[in-house]
Amino acid sequence: MAASKRLHGLTADRSELLGRLGSLAHPAALGHIGLSSTVQAGLDPCAVLQIHIDLPPGDSEEVWFLLGQGADRAEAVALPTRFQDPDQVQDAWLAVNDLWDHLLGAVQVHTPDPAMDCRLARLRSHLSLRSGDLRHLRAQ
Repeated sequence: MAASKRLHGLTADRSELLGRLGSLAHPAALGHIGLSSTVQAGLDPCAVLQIHIDLPPGDSEEVWFLLGQGADRAEAVALPTRFQDPDQVQDAWLAVNDLWDHLLGAVQVHTPDPAMDCRLARLRSHLSLRSGDLRHLRAQ
C-alpha cells in the first residue's frame, strides 16, 4: 500500500478504522491524525491509508493510492517507489484502460435492448477475465 503523498498513518485492521462505536458512515479513524500501522494476520482485514491535504477554497490536488502485489517481496517493495513518478502512474493508467477496452471490445451481445447489450458485454468480460490475463502489466 502506498500513496503519492506522505502517509500520516496506515492500518489493515477494520476495527481501528471503524472504532468501537463507529460505522462505515462515520469511521472513528477520520476523527484523528495517525493510525497504528497495524498489518498482521488474524484481523478483520481492510486497507486504510491516511494522508493530510490542505486545500484553499477552489483549489484541487490529485492524489493516487496504490494497492497491489508483486511476484515476490522484492517486486512488491519496488512498486511504491516506481509509482511515486507521476509519468509511471499515467502510463499504467493508460495501459489498464487500453487493456480493458481491448478485452471488453471483443465481446458483443445483441438483445432488443441496447442498454442491456452493454451491461451483458461488461458482465461477461468481467466474469471470464482471470488475474493472469493482467500479468503482462507488471512487467511494464
